[in-house]
Formats: sequence, C-alpha cells, structure tokens
Amino acid sequence: MQVLKQSLINLAKGLKYIFTPLGIITLFFLIGGTIMVNGIISSVTTMVNGVAAELSVISIPLESIWNAFLKFLADLDWSNPGQLFANFLDVEYVKNVLITFLRDSYPEIDIKVAAISALIQTCVESIFKYLIVFIAFVLLGVVVGYFVTRFLIRHEIIHRKWYKAILFAIVDALILVGVLMLATYIIFKLGMGGIWLVALVILAKSVLSLFEGWLIHGVKKVKATKIFNIKNIIFLILGDVIIVALGALLIVLFYLMKMIVVTIFMALSIVEVVTVVLDANAEGYVRYVAVDLVAKDAVKKLKKIEKEQNKESL
Repeated sequence: MQVLKQSLINLAKGLKYIFTPLGIITLFFLIGGTIMVNGIISSVTTMVNGVAAELSVISIPLESIWNAFLKFLADLDWSNPGQLFANFLDVEYVKNVLITFLRDSYPEIDIKVAAISALIQTCVESIFKYLIVFIAFVLLGVVVGYFVTRFLIRHEIIHRKWYKAILFAIVDALILVGVLMLATYIIFKLGMGGIWLVALVILAKSVLSLFEGWLIHGVKKVKATKIFNIKNIIFLILGDVIIVALGALLIVLFYLMKMIVVTIFMALSIVEVVTVVLDANAEGYVRYVAVDLVAKDAVKKLKKIEKEQNKESL
C-alpha cells in the first residue's frame, strides 16, 4: 500500500508545478502569436498597397486593415478550435478570405488580372510562413515547458544527480527499445492481440523502473526483495493508472467549464505533469524507502539515545 500512497504523494508534488508548463507554453504562444499577427498585417498591407497601385486608387489605411482583421477574428467560431486550425492551414480558405476582403474594399477589382492574382498569391505564401513560425513557437513552448517541469518535479521527487540522470536516460532509452522489440516478437510469435503488447510493456516498465530505482538509491541501503516484489509491482501499476485517471479527470473538469482555449492550455500542462510523475514514480518510491525512511529511523534512534542520556544525567 505504501507504493500506492507514495504515487498519490508524487502526483501532489507534481501538481504544485502545474503553472510552470502553463506559463511557459502561454509565453511562447504569445510571442509566436505577436510575430504572426504583425507579419500577417504587414503582408496584407503590402498586398493592399500593390492592388491600390494597380487600380490607381488610394490605398486602405492601416487602421482600417486592423479593424477588418479584428472583425474577422471576432466572427470566427471559437467553439471548434480544431476546425479553425484546419481552415487556417487550407490555402484555398485563406485565399478566399483575402479575395473577399479585397472585393469589399475595392468593388471594381478583377482578381483575374495577372498582377493582382500574383499579389494575392504572394500574400498567401507570406501568411503561411508566419503561421509556421507561430506553430514552431507553440511546439517549442511545449518542449521547453516539459523539460523545465521535468527538471523541477524530478528534483522534488527523486533528487537524482545530473550525471546519473544522463547515464540512466541513455539506459532507459536502450531498455525501452529492447522491451518493445521483445514484446512485439512475443506477441507476433504467439499470435496475441495488441492489448497484450501494451500489457507486457507496462509490466516490463514497472519491473525495470523499480529495479533501476533500487540500483540508484537502494543498493547497500535496503534489500532488493523489499523493493522488487510482486506486491510492489501490482501497486505501482495501480498507482500509475490512478495518476492517469486523476489527470484525465482534471482535464474533463476544465472541459466542462466550456472554456475551450483554457482547456487546451491546461490539458497540455496536466499531460506534461502527469507524464513526468509517471516517469519518476517508481524511483520516487524507492528513494522514499531507501533514503527518507532510513533518515527518519536514524532521527528516531538519535532522539531515543538523547532521551536515555538525559535520564541517566538526572
């Protein structure tokens, strides 16, 4: 049961840092969004000035372009961000938006004129470049947020030294590849379904995580059998399942608040925290048994000795 209790404690420790990935992702989102919006406005302004020159009319003021852009954003259906994102990545959709904007601004325009068509195409290509920059910043925010959160949570739970972290990261990667290859071979050899592959990987991951944790924190401090046994393996898997379930429950609660954008940001943050906690869960338990409990026992013995000495002095 201590494994299960420690799993919940590890999750609580991890959730303390929920605003770390949230803040980093939001920061990179805002930086990327600022670059994208300014780039789009600049591209549209260049297109409008070119069209005005072709039609020999006065160009639309920058303020009017901004107002049109804000109105366009306000008219979008933000309840389905997935569809919005898909639309923005559709060349024809973006081109039609620009054409509609130009026809509203210059009713006499003929978009089939080669020069005007070229201006529209150049603007579309420029917009897509800025969209890619925005996506890159968001992905970078997710990656940076994960590794910063990983560093903080793992330092809180397992206090692993940096050289051990690098060494066992390499070992983990090699073991994971080996386990996946072996499990896949066994499944196909025996003709079992994919669910057995998942079960074997989870079992192997739990066993190896406990063994690795014992190698790092428990050697010469606690017997391997105290860490490495069927009971601990079962409760570790159960603890991991509960951690995932609680993380999913938090995401659902945010979703029920009907704030889609907030839900997306919080979901990314929760997934990162849960992923890190799962990765450190077994080692956190081993460290608790091999280091924290040993330290507590030492303190108790010291207090007992001091108490006996005080009695003798009296």
